[in-house]
Amino acid sequence: MSGAGKMQYADVFARLQTVQDELSERLGFCLVLVDRRGGEATLPSGMPLACNRRECTAKRPACMQSPPAQGEPVIARCPFGLYWTALFTSLQSSEGDLYLHVGRTARPEQVAAELPLLREIYTLPFAVPVSARKGSTRAVPDADPLLTAQERKVLACLAAGLPNKEIAQRMCISQSTVKSHISSVFKKLGLTNRTEASVYALKNGISLEAEDV
Repeated sequence: MSGAGKMQYADVFARLQTVQDELSERLGFCLVLVDRRGGEATLPSGMPLACNRRECTAKRPACMQSPPAQGEPVIARCPFGLYWTALFTSLQSSEGDLYLHVGRTARPEQVAAELPLLREIYTLPFAVPVSARKGSTRAVPDADPLLTAQERKVLACLAAGLPNKEIAQRMCISQSTVKSHISSVFKKLGLTNRTEASVYALKNGISLEAEDV
């Protein structure tokens, strides 16, 4: 799809994050949208604890350093034994084309089996005509209090007083991803600390039991 036909509006990324979180949970491996330089356009969903290594958190991981090649995606193996691949998408951010990075799993066959479905989903024509956006007053995600499923789980953990390390273990994500989720929750809800987050969760019925964490 040409650049002119790509979705370019930031206010859809909150919904994309929700879809990504749900897909990752159902498929059992990591999903994240990145730009050509490896910058994350969505928070990683389902990133394994094995990725929380100093070598992969102190700098951009090897698996994020280049966009996918044209043609059939190749499933590669990272230096730590996890498999991943990347797909072209019909999405675009202010940084340009976006790519779906898939995997970070010890089971390459699982990634291969789900690639056709993911390709169909992430190459749908998401473009929105500019004229349709004029005069729109819908809030962008940063001002939208709607949390993704992953963010609600993190908030439930905060309300239970869990430290980042235990949250990461419960949710099978890295501590750096926990920090990203917490920052996003605070920004969306206008919170400044964990105490305020706990109060919000209590008032809105968000708990470990309710969110099945």
